[in-house]
Amino acid sequence: MLIPLPDYLNPRFSRESRDRYIKYIVPLWMVSSLATTSTFYGFNVWIIPISLQMFGQDAMYSMETGQILYAFSIPTLISVLIMPLLSTEIEKIGVRLTTTIGIFLYVLGLILGGVSVANDSLWGFWMSIGIIGGFGYGLVYYPVAIYSVAWFREIDRPALGSGLTGFFAGLWPAIFSFYCPLIIEYTSVSQSFYWNALIISICSIPTLLFQSSPTEVPLIVDTTLGSSNGEIVQTSSGTENRSDDDDSSATISTAGTDVEGQSPSITLTKVLPMTKSEIVSTPQFYIQFLGHFLCMLPGFVMKFNISVFSSALFQTNIQTEAIISFIFLFAYAIARLFVGLATGKLFSADIAAQLASGIQVVGFFGVAIIVITGAEYLWAYVFFEALIGIGLAVYKVTITMNALSRWSMANFPTVSALFFLAFGFAGSVGPVVGWMSLSIQGNIPLENGRTTDILGVVQKETTENIVGIFFFVMAGVAMTGFAINRYAVQVVVKNNENL
Repeated sequence: MLIPLPDYLNPRFSRESRDRYIKYIVPLWMVSSLATTSTFYGFNVWIIPISLQMFGQDAMYSMETGQILYAFSIPTLISVLIMPLLSTEIEKIGVRLTTTIGIFLYVLGLILGGVSVANDSLWGFWMSIGIIGGFGYGLVYYPVAIYSVAWFREIDRPALGSGLTGFFAGLWPAIFSFYCPLIIEYTSVSQSFYWNALIISICSIPTLLFQSSPTEVPLIVDTTLGSSNGEIVQTSSGTENRSDDDDSSATISTAGTDVEGQSPSITLTKVLPMTKSEIVSTPQFYIQFLGHFLCMLPGFVMKFNISVFSSALFQTNIQTEAIISFIFLFAYAIARLFVGLATGKLFSADIAAQLASGIQVVGFFGVAIIVITGAEYLWAYVFFEALIGIGLAVYKVTITMNALSRWSMANFPTVSALFFLAFGFAGSVGPVVGWMSLSIQGNIPLENGRTTDILGVVQKETTENIVGIFFFVMAGVAMTGFAINRYAVQVVVKNNENL
């Protein structure tokens, strides 16, 4: 931490103060770090305005005009590609330094992205938003995703750490959905990038002051109280451990007659961390990876195209699209928080993953039927669309939780980083596939006020049929992901995580 905290909040001072740090300070720097998600996940309200500025008011949905969406999607993949490296190097670099570099790169990417939009530079937009922003976000997100779980695991609530990460990662984009269109209205598209860079910079200050990992601030115990032998050792994964074992399960034997003053014997079974090579040589890794990819791909098709689909199918204006985006992302945020609170108490992470897949199936069947029958009921469409967001949100919480419960804490950082690759592939492929469904005809205008004049009634029905069938296909993909999670996924390393 850059600024020392008072003793009652100092994670080194006592068990009680450490618990207070976890409950009050950790969420503070989490929400601060995840200010970057405002533009990273909420960019759907930017797509149409930027595309119209770059390609002109007469532009159509095509693979060429989709370049703005592609540039926004690439950071999802870039950010997760660096996570496997971070999983072994972050403790050496330092958590706060890693995040600081990430915030700097992300803000720089936004500023250069605004310059690129102002100068109609596509290659500049790709480099700034796609590459620089992607590297920056990866450096910011990974420490939050991993150490939130590690910190809250110390108070036996690892799922809450993941749930809060998801809640904040949904809340920021939901708020962004409202204020970004207003910034565009009163300034310009390019200047909205500068304003968002400033907002993120200011909101990130608590992270730069208070972020830490459990290993960086080990609990120091006063030996005069006779409670322990000096410093409590912390594992590399950030969990409290009062022995020399990194990750072990204890078996207590009470056989025989109890003798006063004697403790029952305790047998520690140590779980050694697996190398990346050992993890990826396990068939179960690929089964779980495929399940993650198939369960998230449909959700990302919708999440990153919220405004695009509503504009193309229902001819909504930017204010309506902002409301729709907010509903989707706020439901997404609440769902992740609920699952974080409930996992391990009301249901297991495995059941939550299956439920998430099923919810997406229902959501896609709903939007498909509405669209294919004439795209007349916008708010019914928004309801089923929100179900898809809830399903995606729930599933994303379970990625880290199931990595912990199926692979043990010793393998948690590395396995999570590798599974985030499935998230990255789904987040970069899904939006492109969604845009392609609108590009097939080649004559759907980006400016939706011209849709009826250009397409006419018959061609508009063709668009609705194509997109409706596409949504049915996505329901099938989500159903396949459900089947894999339900029947093919197994526990790899036996452990006692109650998830």
